[in-house]
Order: sequence, then structure tokens, then C-alpha cells
Amino acid sequence: MNRWLVSICAILTLPGIVVLGGSWQRAVSEKRESVVQPASDADTVSFKRSPTARQRTVGNRLRDSVTILDFIPPKEHEAIANRTSVYDCAAAFQEAHDFCVQRRQPLFIPAGKYRLHSPVTGTMISIQGDGANNSTIHGTFPSGFLFDFSGSRPYRSIRDLEFVGGGANGRGKYGGAGAIRISQAWSTNIENLNLVNMGAGISLDRAFDCRISGIKAVYVHQPITATIANAMIVEQIYCLNFTGGYGLKINDGSSIGIRNTTWERGWQGASAIDLRACANVTIDNYYSEKSMGTDITLAANQRGPCYNITITNSGFTAASETVVHADAVVGLTIDQCGLKSGGDVDKTFLKLGSIRQASPVTARVGHITQITPNTESPPLRTRPFVRFSNDNSRVFLFNPCKVVGNGAASDERNLAPHTQPDANGRRVNLVECPVPTVRSLPANLSAGSRGSDYGPVSPGIRILAETYGAARVTLIGTISNSAGAKPVSSIKLVNTGMGEAAAETISTSASGGSFQVTVPVSVQPGMNEIKAAVNKEQQGDGDNSVVVTDFVVQ
Repeated sequence: MNRWLVSICAILTLPGIVVLGGSWQRAVSEKRESVVQPASDADTVSFKRSPTARQRTVGNRLRDSVTILDFIPPKEHEAIANRTSVYDCAAAFQEAHDFCVQRRQPLFIPAGKYRLHSPVTGTMISIQGDGANNSTIHGTFPSGFLFDFSGSRPYRSIRDLEFVGGGANGRGKYGGAGAIRISQAWSTNIENLNLVNMGAGISLDRAFDCRISGIKAVYVHQPITATIANAMIVEQIYCLNFTGGYGLKINDGSSIGIRNTTWERGWQGASAIDLRACANVTIDNYYSEKSMGTDITLAANQRGPCYNITITNSGFTAASETVVHADAVVGLTIDQCGLKSGGDVDKTFLKLGSIRQASPVTARVGHITQITPNTESPPLRTRPFVRFSNDNSRVFLFNPCKVVGNGAASDERNLAPHTQPDANGRRVNLVECPVPTVRSLPANLSAGSRGSDYGPVSPGIRILAETYGAARVTLIGTISNSAGAKPVSSIKLVNTGMGEAAAETISTSASGGSFQVTVPVSVQPGMNEIKAAVNKEQQGDGDNSVVVTDFVVQ
């Protein structure tokens, strides 16, 4: 064969060269296919996570997840990663969302800054960023929500992202659209988000078994809103500067846990937590700092009042005008809380309202510690402890707390052991342990020198009890003997309405001194009048005299 003919045949058989109609052309179809469907080549390469793992193809591995960069032009990737891009990613986000919905896959947002000039809408999908300080989604449009989803499938999440509003430069306070709105959310987690300069933060409607956790909201008009929420957890929340009336608002919710939250600067009379017609709610480890209208508001809507609200292990500062506004709630308990108060006489710890066509609001309050008592001389009335808006409202006190304020105003009472009803019959009561409510302490009790005869009874005290039981009355005072002998007496408390009495011995080691003795006395539901008397138990000269300086009922 001719040498030149062999050479030409060899050239014509090189990959990518074909002869058509007596001339030759470059075959490009295979190369184009590799660009459009890169996974076709990747499917020919094997992949193993570890020597013991099962073998897969690289193409199969790549199809495990979807990244937003798959839908954004490559020339924009570097600027996005450097956070300098001005490219509108809205169409890419929408395309990526639709792709993930069809394939039921999550969407990954690598580190960088992504600008959206319009919202992303549709069915809820799972979206994960590269960290709340790394993956930023900046909304530049004036209203609505950056992610506006509905019909969430179970077990979807949005996490590890930062949402920024405030217009084109991201600096306008409380500006622009909100971050996330989900209607008909079901088993949805929203976790580890930064929300900055936004008109709204997170809004859930008809949410069941949802969790909002690890949210930091700064200059967000209304940070968190939920309506018809059941079995919801809201935890690890920090909100600074909110002006929309509330930091967290829940309407028509039940079985809700709110814990480990910090709130600062709720401007224009805003409440940190606002609950309307919610039931079975626990608020735990709440803390407030700096100016606020009300820490916690419990109110009604067209569906009715709140039910069974418990507030525990929380710290309330002098920042708020009212700590707890129990406007309409049935079954309120406040326990193990600290109160920091200043010299502003207009502040209120607990404000009680009235439930329409039902009853006045009642509350059980105990273990309240004043963190920084007022040290002015003379002391200022630092804060009315309770303010009543209805004459029949009641506060049931367990484990009485120290006085906070002097209760001088006509519409307030202090939660202290020695409170008494005002002219309108407003009271502070005790549930587990009755509490004295009227008249002064027994003062001078005396017994003659003759044996076991009791002397005159004191004017006594009154104890309001909810059930039958025993009140433990601890009397504190001094005892002495007129002849200088060692005084030994018995002090007796008598419930005049029940005809029952109990007595305990009091004595000192010398001719006189201080004593403290606890006497159990039977009580019945309603008002119990308790009177006291003492006798002289030892033989000898002189009269015993007892002065009771204080008492506590448990």
C-alpha cells in the first residue's frame, strides 16, 4: 500500500474525526453532551468513602445534594464568595427550589453573600447554609418575605443562614422584607439564624410540632410570629431592638415551651413575649435587659383567654414598665424568679386583669427574690408588686417573698407575709399554706403567777385558707419574768371558729431573752380568726410577759 495513503487513513481514524460526503469534519456532539450532563462521565468513575464502605460512582455521589451554585453563572461565584457580588440570585434560587421540590432534596447554600431582588416561593424545602456568619441572603425588596413557603412536608428545616434586609446597602433599621414565612408548617425546624435589619423575622401559620432555635435578631421589627401553633419549642433566642409591639407573639397555641431567651430594648411599649389564647405554656429561663414596655403579656383574643401558663427560673430587670401583664389568663404560676427593681414608682411586677364573662384573673406566686433592693434612705417605693384592675382579683402566695414596695397606692398590694386587704377587698392569699391577711400582730401577752392559767387573749390575726389543713404560725419575740426568774411559758393559738387550739412551750436560759416558736393551728376554708394567749408554767414568784414582735405563717 502506498505510504501516503496509509498515513491519511491513520489521520482520518483519529478520535473525533469523521469523513462525510468526501470531506472531513470535527465531531463535536460527544463533547457538547459532556457539558450538558457532566454526571454521565462521572458515572464511569468509582467512589468509596472508606476502604470498608460500599463502592459507588462519583455521579451517584454528586446527586446526593444540590448547591445553589449549580444554578448561578460560574463567573459570579468568586464575587459571591467574597461578598461583593451585585448579581440578582432570585431566579437561581427559584430554579433551585423547584428542582429540589421535584426531587425531594435539600438545598445547600455555600459561604458567601447572595442578593435577592424578589422572593422565593413555593412548597417548603430544607435549606442549609455554611453557618449563620458565613452564608448571607440579602433581600433588597421592600415587603413580603425572602422565603415564602407553604405546605411544608414533615421534617424540613432551614438552618445556618443569615438574613439581611434594610434596602440595597443592608443598613436601614427595620427595613424591607421579612426573612421566612411558612404556612401549614408541619414538623419544621428553623435553627441557627441571624436576622438583621428586617421588617419581620420568622412567621409560622398553622404550625404543628415545630422548633425555632438559636435565633439572633437585631433591628427586626417583629422577630417571631406564630398562629395556631401546637407542640412548639422556642429556645435560645436573643432579640435586640424590636419595635413592632412584640418580640415573640403566639396566637391560639397549645403545648408550647419557651426557654433560654434574652430580650433587650423593646421600643414603643413592646412586649418581649405576647401570648393570646394560648394553653399549657411554660416560660423558663427568661431574661430581660434595658428598656421594654412589658416583659410578658398574657391576653385573650376572639377564641378566649390563656390557660395554664407557668413562668419559672427567670430574671426580670428594671427595664420594663410591667413585668407580667396577666390581662386574661386562667391558671397562672410564677415561681423561682428574680426581680431587679429601681426607684421608678410606676413600675409593676404583676398586673392582673379580668376575663370577660368568666372571672377575675388569679395567680400563684412564690420564691420571688429581689435582686437589687433599693438602698435609698429613707427607702423609696421601688415597685408595686401587684396592681389590680378588678376588685375581686386574687394572688395566692406560696413561700412568701420579701417586701418589694410599700403597697401604699390604692390599686396595689405587696406579695409579703403581712399584707392585708384594702378597702375594696383585694387580697394576697396562700394556696398550700394559709397567710395572715388582716390586723396587727399580737403584741403584749401576759400571764399571772398562778400555775397553768392562761392570761387574756390577744386581738389575734386572721388567716385566709383555701382548704382544710394546718397553718404553721411562727412567732418571734421576747419573754421575761417580773421577779427575775427563768421564764417558762406556754403560748396557745385558738381558732375561734373551729373551737380548736394548739400550744407550744417557750423559754429562755436566763431571766429573759428572745424566743422563736412554731405552733400548728387548724384552719378551714375561708377566713379563720386566730387568737393567742400565754400562761406561767413554772411555780414561783413573778409574772411572765411575752412580747411578739413578728410572725410568719406557712
